[in-house]
Amino acid sequence: MCRPAPIARGVRLGIRLVRGCSVSYRPLGAGQAATQGIYATLMKKDAASQGPDEGVIKFDVRLETAAADWPAAVRDLEAWRHILWQQGLVGVEKQPLEVGYGNVSMRLGGAPAQPSFLITATQTGHKSRLTADDYVCVTACSLHGNAVQARGRARPSSESLAHHIIYRLRPDAGFVFHVHSALIWSQADRLGLPCTPADVAYGTPAMANAIAALFRDTDLPATRVLAMRGHKDGIIAFGATADAAGTTLMAVLARALAAQSTL
Repeated sequence: MCRPAPIARGVRLGIRLVRGCSVSYRPLGAGQAATQGIYATLMKKDAASQGPDEGVIKFDVRLETAAADWPAAVRDLEAWRHILWQQGLVGVEKQPLEVGYGNVSMRLGGAPAQPSFLITATQTGHKSRLTADDYVCVTACSLHGNAVQARGRARPSSESLAHHIIYRLRPDAGFVFHVHSALIWSQADRLGLPCTPADVAYGTPAMANAIAALFRDTDLPATRVLAMRGHKDGIIAFGATADAAGTTLMAVLARALAAQSTL
């Protein structure tokens, strides 16, 4: 089971393969050019698939590889994730290169200031159904250090910091869904949704801080849905249960559809 752990602060991280089954993202030393090359290739591939900047992990990751050992509630999360995938709210962009979008998570525990949560791995949007290995446990986040510590078999979603700040500020939030909906996003003002600023990029500490400001300065605690102005089509919904998060999101989608009705 996933347990919270302290996260190192400071240095920029790279990829280092550790003997055994552990893969960590740690400072690279001299003589590790091959590993550094792998890291550079991965980042170049991420950057190239953005059109121009979608799906890239912008924080440093320290990943402990471990067998998937998640609670049964992940089935509720996966059920809703499949519904979202069927509706095109989670999926994959085909142009200019294939890149996944959308991610879901559920709270596992941890201290109030450092919640742990299970989240979909990066670049899983093309899959209609996920396996246990497609979920990752985030055990710690540092906004100051722009870093994430996780356990699992893949890197966590690029939106992990946004999920973290919601769990951190809302003890009643048990599930967070990040989807892409042009219909909702384009009508965010009309629908009365709180919005992060247009100059704040996704996947960054700035986005997490912008979401924190919405909790403080808007009715986000009541709406439980927000739009990300600086992340095209980006919408986040949260709730105490998977059903609460999902139905809240679908209710906003229904309102967006009704607003476009010609009847």
